[in-house]
Amino acid sequence: GINAEGIIALAQEGELSHVTALVNGEVSKEYISRFAALNLPRCSIGLHFNITEGFALSEAARACDVLTDSTTGRFKGKADVFIGLSAIGNTSEVITRAVSEELKAQLAALLSMLSEEGHIRAANNIWVDGHHHVHLLSPVFEVLVACPTVGGLRMPHQPNLLLDKIPPSLAPSTAAKQLFTRPDQCFGI
Repeated sequence: GINAEGIIALAQEGELSHVTALVNGEVSKEYISRFAALNLPRCSIGLHFNITEGFALSEAARACDVLTDSTTGRFKGKADVFIGLSAIGNTSEVITRAVSEELKAQLAALLSMLSEEGHIRAANNIWVDGHHHVHLLSPVFEVLVACPTVGGLRMPHQPNLLLDKIPPSLAPSTAAKQLFTRPDQCFGI
């Protein structure tokens, strides 16, 4: 699990410049509110985009049987989502719409939680990474790049280890892979 207390402590000590929040988790609102209330000017908060655990926030994602169990709205889990996306590839309008609407819903939830605490953020410059690195998958990456609210993407420490495990049908474009040459960085888009 996540050590939210440790993240908050490190941010207070000035050891972190960026954190990302998973907004559809069970304790997300509590920790996002606590973090935002600290008003740390040297540490920004972004979105930890999640389509593999918990519940979908958008109707489009709840209705997409590749991502969720349509009776509960719960995401199917990392393995099933990756397998489902791999089988369909990145040409499905249903997947693109579901991912796009879920991204909008999660960004709106993050901005709402932050504004409740008076931590006003520019709504067009949010940094994003992905739970289980979903932001590296072509259908998700393409939606993120096209979203005007997303100001940048965070890349993992060892992207090539992950890229080698992504099925060819979900592999990021050549242009996207160029971003992965400098790991553990945030890139503006």
